[in-house]
Amino acid sequence: MWRSVIVRGTLAALASAFGATLELYVDPEQRQFRQRSGTMSLPRDVAEVVHGIFGFNEWPRGAFTAAQRLGGRNPTPHPPLLADAVVRDYAFPADVDGSGQTIAILQFGGTFSRSDYDACMKLNGVTAGEVLTKRVDGADDIRRGETEFDTELALDTQIAGGLAPGARLVLYTAPHSERGFLDVIRTVLFDDEFQPSILSISYGWPEGFWTNAALEIFDDLFAAAALIGVSVFASSGDSGADDFDGKPHVRSPAVEPLRPRLRRDARPKWSTVRS
Repeated sequence: MWRSVIVRGTLAALASAFGATLELYVDPEQRQFRQRSGTMSLPRDVAEVVHGIFGFNEWPRGAFTAAQRLGGRNPTPHPPLLADAVVRDYAFPADVDGSGQTIAILQFGGTFSRSDYDACMKLNGVTAGEVLTKRVDGADDIRRGETEFDTELALDTQIAGGLAPGARLVLYTAPHSERGFLDVIRTVLFDDEFQPSILSISYGWPEGFWTNAALEIFDDLFAAAALIGVSVFASSGDSGADDFDGKPHVRSPAVEPLRPRLRRDARPKWSTVRS
């Protein structure tokens, strides 16, 4: 059982209950968001069993994943990479098709295009199974038009469908925030409805962008995944180690559980608008 409690109330009441100091910030692209600073407090008997408090921070992780509108793209000058080429080059088992399995794919934005997916499956000569969506924390695929999130989602679904056409794909969509990230992984692992056996995570942030509480909860989640037989695959990054700020980073959750417990706070600096 997942050990979590959802507390609802006005922002002022919640901030008072947890002793949180909140401010409104603006990022370099003039997007405003809420951020907590300092420490929080709880009664001693409650604090002993609480590992983390999430939901106050809403700084835009998407700002670091190139979610801007791209506009038109030129057709690729080389032939598309087909599933059978991946099977051959990576010695993927050719005598299985994923039948009876459910692959969970995390979605933090973008819009799934069924027509593009079907066209890709036709090009690969396969008939793929279902692609379903399950929403977490009230998330919605609100980004319309061509974005990097659309491309990421297309890659994730089309590769999985092409290699394992017999499997059912479930897109678990959540807000692109620390709480959303943790909640969606928890939902996947304890989903009695779809019971995924594989979890695909194509997203991540440098370790210093996470709170220590979140990193520790990752440890618990992936230990649970191992115990219940869910295989987890996470992207380590598309552009090397310096694709955020020009400095070397490793990404979490891809590096779990090899990281030390304590991390230097390397979150980006923002301009304060008001308290």
